[in-house]
Amino acid sequence: MTAADSQPSATDETGRPEAPSDPTSRQEESTPDGLLYDAFISYSRGNLDVADKIERDLETFPLPRDIRKQLGRRHLNVFRDVSDLTGNRLDPALDKNLEQSRTLVVLCSPAARSSRYVNVEISRFAELQGAEQIVPVLVAGGPNNDPTIDAAEWAFPDALSDVLGGNPFATDLRRDWSIEKKAELARSSPWVQLVADIVGVTTDEIRDCLRRQQRKWRIRFTALAVAAVLLISATYLGWADSGGLTVLGGASVRDVVDRHDLSVFRPTRSDAEIRQDASSFRRELLTALKTAQTAQGGIVRSLKPGDPPVLEYWANGQALAAMLTTPEFSR
Repeated sequence: MTAADSQPSATDETGRPEAPSDPTSRQEESTPDGLLYDAFISYSRGNLDVADKIERDLETFPLPRDIRKQLGRRHLNVFRDVSDLTGNRLDPALDKNLEQSRTLVVLCSPAARSSRYVNVEISRFAELQGAEQIVPVLVAGGPNNDPTIDAAEWAFPDALSDVLGGNPFATDLRRDWSIEKKAELARSSPWVQLVADIVGVTTDEIRDCLRRQQRKWRIRFTALAVAAVLLISATYLGWADSGGLTVLGGASVRDVVDRHDLSVFRPTRSDAEIRQDASSFRRELLTALKTAQTAQGGIVRSLKPGDPPVLEYWANGQALAAMLTTPEFSR
């Protein structure tokens, strides 16, 4: 959350506007420990774009369910001020916001190292909440103790080294600004380390929570996919069974359904109706067989129109046997 309710009137060496704002005038939800913010972002105006993105990404970070229960809300509550001091003391409203923050996220860079404002915030927060609640984040430059880094590129403010008793271990976000690939967060993203430091848990706890959460989502997605397939299949079978709409393979489906007496949308035929239809089919067959008789009284092999009248003893014997065993033959 950015406090920016008035126009700036002056700037210090960091270029940050001097006019303070009062974010406490807005209604905010406090944390379970009574604090207003999970994190206060301390940064140099030279890193404004980075600070703005980190604030947005922290506030939209997909917190696992267990962490949300611990915090009492779905997302982190982050404060980032755009006002500045006029000397070596903080504005009272800004000092109060520091006091109402669980952690101080320091965006370390050469610009932050040279910013009097950032150093004052670090020192004051250490007095209010303790140095162990300070979370350094490397956004530009390099560690002060790296021999390969030029002194002009040192990133850690002097106040930070003083309150921590040496060079800190910082989360490195110099090349990892995006958290768009949320499915990869359970692996090795530095964002996991940063969020873990803010909420006061280990990275393994967050990774485990994220893995469980992703596993639940996969199970839910699979269940929804199976339910959709079953629904589509049931709809298709219903249409095919009813015969009201022409669907691909509908006749075959109805044959199988009727063979097992499983029709739901069509009335079940009585035994008398089935026997009547079978009798009609047999009469039609008898008529066709009589028509296919040759002058010698035999029955040709094929009843299809246009086929040559070929007489085969085997086919003739089958046809005669069918005729003699048909109840309608004697009628």
